[in-house]
Amino acid sequence: MTISEAAPIAVGQQVSLGLTLRDGFRWVQGRVLSWQEQCLWIGNLPYDLLEPAHLASQDVLAYTWRLTDALYALHASVATLDPSLGRIALQVREVARIQRRGFFRVEVRIPCDDARLVSQDDEPPSLERGGWPLQVQIADLSAGGCSARVQVAAEPSPALELAIGQLLALTFHLVPDDRPISAEARVVRVVEHDRPRAGESEIGAQFIALDTSTSERLIRYVLGVQTEYVRRKRI
Repeated sequence: MTISEAAPIAVGQQVSLGLTLRDGFRWVQGRVLSWQEQCLWIGNLPYDLLEPAHLASQDVLAYTWRLTDALYALHASVATLDPSLGRIALQVREVARIQRRGFFRVEVRIPCDDARLVSQDDEPPSLERGGWPLQVQIADLSAGGCSARVQVAAEPSPALELAIGQLLALTFHLVPDDRPISAEARVVRVVEHDRPRAGESEIGAQFIALDTSTSERLIRYVLGVQTEYVRRKRI
């Protein structure tokens, strides 16, 4: 089976490539240039990292994805290097399709820089339409949504409770990236506790209408967290 039969591949498609370099393991980002049978050319790579002495015949893991479909894991080995042009050819041995719902989610501890409840039922909360302020700590994250612990600010509404269907506006950072992620998320689950703290909820939320760039940043971050977790378990 050829690569294109095992996974949907298109020129320009983004690829995350896990390489063991002189200073250790690193994820690098590239784009599909071309493919033929089991050979996949990836370009737009940092040319200074492509050192033949470290990469020749190395076994590698690569991920590529379609946002409306699934994640694809490519198990391969380095076939050819062209450091001057920042490109590499992989001999792909195996392609595994990972369902869209399954490949994203990782446990994290990410405090939101800003979080607000911007709609409650059909009436937007006031505060000059800016929404109720919330304190939100994201507990797990995916390209499709998150679970989080939410504390409603004592002012202006200590009695406010979150409910399924409400809309949140969240801003947070994916360290070490200094660019903020801003996303709207719909509450799809509220966890009931026997003795909850006043104003505190544990929720699941689904991101709404993320642009492609933001979705790809989330995917890259989650893949990096997953890989680091696996690496540490093996040490």
